[in-house]
Amino acid sequence: MRVDNRQSGILHVLNEKKSFMLATDFEFEVDNQNLMFHIPLPKVTELFLSIAQKSSDSYKEKDNEIGRLLSSEYKNFPRGTLITDSKFITMIYDLFEESYKCLTFSAMTLESFANNLIPNDYVDKKGRTKEEIERTEKLINKLKIVIPDAFNIPAPTNQPWWQDLVKVIKNRNELVHFKYHAVHSYIEAFTKPLFLRSLTPLPETIITVIQYYCKECQIEGGLFLPDILNRDVNNSEQIQSEEK
Repeated sequence: MRVDNRQSGILHVLNEKKSFMLATDFEFEVDNQNLMFHIPLPKVTELFLSIAQKSSDSYKEKDNEIGRLLSSEYKNFPRGTLITDSKFITMIYDLFEESYKCLTFSAMTLESFANNLIPNDYVDKKGRTKEEIERTEKLINKLKIVIPDAFNIPAPTNQPWWQDLVKVIKNRNELVHFKYHAVHSYIEAFTKPLFLRSLTPLPETIITVIQYYCKECQIEGGLFLPDILNRDVNNSEQIQSEEK
């Protein structure tokens, strides 16, 4: 598949609210025939969240499958037994992959949302513009300091989800900045998936965070995420669009 770089705007009507979105030409080769369609591009934050949600669901399925296998075939094995069965090992590796995707894209969802939320004309106390803050500031500080300052709202550090959020960002950073020379870091990286079990499901936590900021900052859908702000939107509702 080849994606044409030409882009144009379309007027997207969702739940009777209008917002400007981008569309692009997608070209497909099917049975030696070139097909081209003008397709709306997804909102980046919602796309990242969708990936995280699918990975979270897959993680739960694989975790349950491993549990059933352990219960039926491995429960009588002595503790510390080295398992070399390729089927079992593949299932564990698949679990790692889904957990890494969920963790990474959950953090990317937050980063995209935070950058989008910072007002275009905002300048912080250090004299940095929105663009400079997006490029240089840590995500945790955008959520804890920058956005509260821009919208004159309290820092969210007392919210029940804050510590989970800190863990998400910390573990994502450790995976992204992986240190091959440190054996301990190498082993620890492969135990990171287990921390998912001790947290509220990541995508649900991220949705709660986004809903909190949208409420506190008085953001109503628009260029943000109407589907996240109202997760029980009727999927059968017709979405109409027209080229502008």
